[in-house]
Amino acid sequence: MQREYGSPPAGDGVLLRTASPADLPAIERLCRRLDPADYGLSTWRGWLHRADAVNRVAVVVERVVGCFHGRAVAPGQAFVQVLRVDPEWRRKGVGSQLVEAVERGLAEGGVGVARCTTGDRNRAARRLFAAAGYEERLEIHRLRRRGPPPERRAPAGAGGAVGLARRHGLLAGRRAPAHYLRVYWEPVEAELAAAVEAGRLVAADGAVGWLEPAGPRGLWLTAVAGPERAVRRLVARLPTTPALTVDAPAALAGALGDLGFGPPGPDDRYVLLEKRLTAAG
Repeated sequence: MQREYGSPPAGDGVLLRTASPADLPAIERLCRRLDPADYGLSTWRGWLHRADAVNRVAVVVERVVGCFHGRAVAPGQAFVQVLRVDPEWRRKGVGSQLVEAVERGLAEGGVGVARCTTGDRNRAARRLFAAAGYEERLEIHRLRRRGPPPERRAPAGAGGAVGLARRHGLLAGRRAPAHYLRVYWEPVEAELAAAVEAGRLVAADGAVGWLEPAGPRGLWLTAVAGPERAVRRLVARLPTTPALTVDAPAALAGALGDLGFGPPGPDDRYVLLEKRLTAAG
């Protein structure tokens, strides 16, 4: 049994090592075998050339049987994703050892917290990450507004937004290569103040949200927190055009049902997981 990073065996004959650009064809074959539409097929080429990425593969006799990626997305915070294991090597500890190896690399780089997302129906992934020490911080529903809300109101103000965001521990999101199109991090106060100035952090009546600039899909409220009624008022006051998508905690999503949003589809429900990492010794 060969291995790196001082981790316990992942399975007979399995080597855990840093992924290199030469592994790209094998990684892509693995991803394609598991899902021909896997978003990892369009991301690994770039990740393997990033100096700040922590990329690990599990190899058996020069055959890649697993892969996992992580990268810091804010000081001290990382987003991990694309954990893939060959079906023939599942239930042999390969996945959990890949998670451990990536976490160790991130901790060595000064990361103190790792986050990831998975579909709420992906019970196997949720069990694996729970066993690895991840806590399910939020269940999120992605809602898309089908038309303007019943009442047109003035845009929300941002008075007290920084304080509200700190109080709620607001997790912001931004578009990046990721299964649910967003990576998440917790902004520090300077980022929150800059977001207020740029109009990205909005608040009303005790609710607060992180608003992305309009893009091809319109506006995107990637994080929202606060009392249910306040969240509803905040969203109702946002511009009616362009199109609006809201990633809302499941507990708050119901409050938006009468504001022109359709219900989340089966692939619009996901879980945000979080783990505090131990500094590498």
